[in-house]
Amino acid sequence: MTFPGVTSSPGRSLIMGARHASGQGGFSIVEVLVAITLLTVGILGALVMIDSANGTTAANRARTSGVNLAREVTEGSRAIQETVPYAALSTGCATPSSPSNPCAETSAIVAALQSQPGLASTGTGGWKIVREGTTYTIKVSICSMDDPSDGLGNHSSDGPYCADAGAGGTADSSPDDYKRLIADVSWSGTRSTQSTRSVALLQSNGVNAPAISCLRPTSSPCPDSSAPLVNQSGTTTLPFTATLSGPAANRVVWYVDGAFKGTVTPSGGSAAFTWNLGTVGSGTEVFDGSYEVSAKAFDVNGQAGTSGSVQVQINRRVPAAPGSYAAGRDTLIAGNGSIGGVDVDWLPVPDKDVLYYRIYRKVGTAAATMLAQTTDTGQTSYTDRTPPANPTTWTAACSNPRQAAASALRYYVVAVDQNGTTPREGTQTASVDVNACNTAPKNPPTNALQLTTNANGTLTLTGALPASPTDNDSGDKVTAVRVYRWTGTAGPSAPGDRLALVPFTGSSFSFTDAAPHPNGTPLKYCFTNVDQVMQESICSNVVSG
Repeated sequence: MTFPGVTSSPGRSLIMGARHASGQGGFSIVEVLVAITLLTVGILGALVMIDSANGTTAANRARTSGVNLAREVTEGSRAIQETVPYAALSTGCATPSSPSNPCAETSAIVAALQSQPGLASTGTGGWKIVREGTTYTIKVSICSMDDPSDGLGNHSSDGPYCADAGAGGTADSSPDDYKRLIADVSWSGTRSTQSTRSVALLQSNGVNAPAISCLRPTSSPCPDSSAPLVNQSGTTTLPFTATLSGPAANRVVWYVDGAFKGTVTPSGGSAAFTWNLGTVGSGTEVFDGSYEVSAKAFDVNGQAGTSGSVQVQINRRVPAAPGSYAAGRDTLIAGNGSIGGVDVDWLPVPDKDVLYYRIYRKVGTAAATMLAQTTDTGQTSYTDRTPPANPTTWTAACSNPRQAAASALRYYVVAVDQNGTTPREGTQTASVDVNACNTAPKNPPTNALQLTTNANGTLTLTGALPASPTDNDSGDKVTAVRVYRWTGTAGPSAPGDRLALVPFTGSSFSFTDAAPHPNGTPLKYCFTNVDQVMQESICSNVVSG
């Protein structure tokens, strides 16, 4: 069959006719080959990019580890001065040491660094450390530098000074002001050897500043195996001698228990100063106890080396009598029946070597006996809740409250220090007869006590005192108030609910309870007036807070 306008051979017409008759498309071999080529080129490009990215990541990771390692070395160099003296830091290194001429592994600085955690060498042929699969080689150099701010000193050509430290001069007798440590860390990168550097400056820490090699009382040997002792009451001054070492000192400053006392100018290789102890009994003297005397030498630039110190024991007297001593009966105390108890109160002795206090009681003409001994010097009051009954009837003049008796009942207090290994009692307070006639002071005025709650949660009590005279006994007066604090519906008990004894001046007092509401419990407060022999009035009005 033929078609109009078409001329072809029978074979061709048959093939073309078959293709069109099927209605299906396809690709030639050439088209497939071209597609494969393009796809291959794309995949290879992506692989190259991924490989390059991985290489960059690995290189960055290796560099980060190298930088961190270099920093570890320089930071570690600052710590090794605790074990390696400053002057020995460059021992075993080339002179001068430099990055091109580093310290050997056997040198003091490298050996000390390798002993630190994480810095030990893990390879041969130098200091090598492997981290995250990368081997790092570490080289350290150290040399001395001269700070020009205090002048330049002599830099010997074969000394440990850095090559760029200059020629030096003659103004500074100790020019080794600090050492410069350079840590170079290198490793093999993807294309070449990579490296990083970290630098540390190690201060001399006073090694090259004037130092106190010995400090002692002038009459004592140096060193002294025991603390120098001053035990003569007539000794009012104590001279000291400080022996200097190192560079010349411009001044020496001395201290007692860390407090500045004075500055002296040294002469030659020593400096002398005198500690004024004062006169015993003057009230302004240096009181007995242990003291640390120290001194520090400075050069013209204000640099100080090692300081010197010595412990000195002052024991020029027995302890003084406790101050502001008072004792008296208190019928508010639940003690020996209706006669109540006895309050004893004092101020601490200023001597620093006091061990404790002893309270004595003397009944009638019998010998005094020790009633109690405090556990430390922090206790400065005592309550005797078992005073003896009197052998005779109370006198009528003081029958209310019943306080006077024919026989005396006396109390006194002494401070105890240590003389060598033996406890030693000091001067006793006055012996107060608590059976002497005394009536209670006047009671607080009506509604005398007021309470204020502060913004910080504390409570402030303010109270008014009775008009003068505050006590009906001749020569007696109110000298303090006693604040009570308690819970519950009952009134306060003495001495269990006592909060504070508050001395006062004028016609009113103020006291702040810094820790009210223990366990969240509301509290009640009142106060009593206290006279010179510790007798109390009745309690004031009660306030709550």
